[in-house]
Amino acid sequence: MLSSHSAHYTQAFTKILGQNVLPEELVLIPMMGGMVCAHLLEIRTGGQRFVVRPFGTHYTPEQRQSEVAVHMYAAKQGIAPEILYVDPELAYMILPYIEHRQLSREDVNNPEMLKRLGEIIYQIHHFNVGADRQKPLHKRTLKHLLRSQEKDITLPTGFETLVKECIGRGEALFAKGAVMTHRDLNKGNILIDHQEKIHLIDWSSSSLDSPFTEISFLSFTNYFSAGQLKQFMESYHKTPFILGSEEHQKIQQAQRDMCLHMATTWFSFSGDEADQNRPYQERQAELDQWLEDPGLKTGIQHMRDETLAHIIQDSKRTIRKCALGFYKSYLNWERSSEAAHFYA
Repeated sequence: MLSSHSAHYTQAFTKILGQNVLPEELVLIPMMGGMVCAHLLEIRTGGQRFVVRPFGTHYTPEQRQSEVAVHMYAAKQGIAPEILYVDPELAYMILPYIEHRQLSREDVNNPEMLKRLGEIIYQIHHFNVGADRQKPLHKRTLKHLLRSQEKDITLPTGFETLVKECIGRGEALFAKGAVMTHRDLNKGNILIDHQEKIHLIDWSSSSLDSPFTEISFLSFTNYFSAGQLKQFMESYHKTPFILGSEEHQKIQQAQRDMCLHMATTWFSFSGDEADQNRPYQERQAELDQWLEDPGLKTGIQHMRDETLAHIIQDSKRTIRKCALGFYKSYLNWERSSEAAHFYA
């Protein structure tokens, strides 16, 4: 966790600003970021604003150094904020504060914004950064599934079999061609400044992965229609993109599989010690009943309405229902009017 004492950062800001900085000249403002509630700090001094971002405590020094290398490479390409300072002990880094908005539905409806996004993602997929980062989505999903099994977290009937099939499809895509990916292109990591320039933040998940996985995650979590995906892909490839083509079908399958990836993640955070005192079959039967409830909100509805359960702040029951909603979206994909949005 970051220190809340301004004296802790005087050396860093003395180096950044090129002049001696006293603790009383630093104003610290707590910020929160991401689904795991990263404890960020905004620091103001001398009329300038900065962000102090901690590295994940579960990452090794090598992983943190690798994240810095990828972020710095992206910054040199003009698509990520400049890193102004990296703590010698790799506890945090300091970035300039960017006045911004997050990617919105209005932006997704803007062909020019989709064009710029396509160009940027193509850039990332052709990074020659040299960092050894292999955390593809299918491996992370397997990690979350194993975590649920080890912690005796309740999973609905048939779920584990479908997730393993989904992981297999991810492995096959990876084997056909892995590129450097950002790997977490949700709207909160896509910032747009007052000049309409796009800045991508939080490169902690960046990894070699299939480009289909990256594109399906971006288009699924930001709710692209098929027409918007076509605009994006034509900018990405600089060639016509045919709806219904083999490439489009791969993306559609990966979009559907994203429901299982996300359900597995949310389930892995839904463990409840009090609930686990009950027999597993009883707990599973209850989940299966919830799944049949017409009133259960689907994962696609949660994304569209921006009501996703927070894996740290919300109750275990709320997290479990959100996970179940994504599973419902997967099962109902071919007959769902919501999923039809991705085909329209």
